[in-house]
Amino acid sequence: MSNNTECKFISRGAVDVSSDGIKSASLKKYPKGTVLLSSRAPIGYMAIARNEVTTNQGFKSLIPSKGYSSEFIFYAVQNCLKAIIQYSSGSTFKEISGTVLKTVKVRLPSEHITDKYTRQVESIFKRQDMLEQESQQLAKLRDWLLPMQMNGQVTVK
Repeated sequence: MSNNTECKFISRGAVDVSSDGIKSASLKKYPKGTVLLSSRAPIGYMAIARNEVTTNQGFKSLIPSKGYSSEFIFYAVQNCLKAIIQYSSGSTFKEISGTVLKTVKVRLPSEHITDKYTRQVESIFKRQDMLEQESQQLAKLRDWLLPMQMNGQVTVK
């Protein structure tokens, strides 16, 4: 996720895992909408999964439930990052364990308030997701065209 710090959403990691790899390593699949939090080296990178994902031990994966949406969880966790980082420990590199993460106090509003919040921000999140994907596609196109332009294979008129 270190290559995704400017984006709120993520489709895949730096390395893909095959179906056989998922089975042999007993990896868990997380559903679309899971909020991913890097929990070590460094702590605090966050993203929302656009599709089903697997992660390694360097992540805490927060699956929306009990009426709390991805949108709510994303900002609730982001607002607690300072406390989460303070609870981290480790001599080689800082890490936050699942057990310790569960001790971080989060004030949760009523379901009525979170529903209202989600209805207000849902369209903004969808638009932001669409714009991030569009930007990524444009960057790929630029990276494909630029070398051809530099060596004269294409020209701009």
